[in-house]
Amino acid sequence: MMKKQAILLLAVAMTLGTGITAHAQYRAALLIVGTLGDKGFWDSAYNGLNELEEELGEDVFSFDVQEMGRDTTGYLDYYLDACEDDYDLIVTGTWESVTPLNEAMEEFPDQKFLMFDDVYDFSEGKGENLYNLLFKQNEVSYLVGAEAALISETGIISFLGGTDGNVINDFLVGYIQGAMETNPDVQVAVSFVGNYDDSAKG
Repeated sequence: MMKKQAILLLAVAMTLGTGITAHAQYRAALLIVGTLGDKGFWDSAYNGLNELEEELGEDVFSFDVQEMGRDTTGYLDYYLDACEDDYDLIVTGTWESVTPLNEAMEEFPDQKFLMFDDVYDFSEGKGENLYNLLFKQNEVSYLVGAEAALISETGIISFLGGTDGNVINDFLVGYIQGAMETNPDVQVAVSFVGNYDDSAKG
């Protein structure tokens, strides 16, 4: 899985017109909303970039990582600092990053960005220097919903989401579909925490 993600990032970089060659070092930055360590998609992105660096060698490809934390007021500074460091590609993501990312893209129109885990709205004429990468999380959650319906002894299963947003609702739709196609009589209780930090509330 990690190698596939590394190859994907390499392909994206080349699509953006800043291909990696054996004659010049390609530098990327991974700017993380939150922190590493939860075994989620940020860890996957980090591991994919790390494997790419090991496979190609640091003289061909290298990357830096910045954990931006949960305070969104500081995100713009992180993006602007990364732009000023002249990276070939800045990788980031989620809906929380869109507003500061738009400001950074406007100020640095030649900087290439990759944003994942949310749909970017290109209709306003922005994002010419952005590649928007989406996951098929509904397919994964379809399988989880099917399994939940199979092992449920009561016919009632549940879904707990962080926030009520596009990506989490994509998980939810796949989960419900997988459950109901496995057991048409299954009942799904749905709830949202409202954030991704309050595990006690969850």
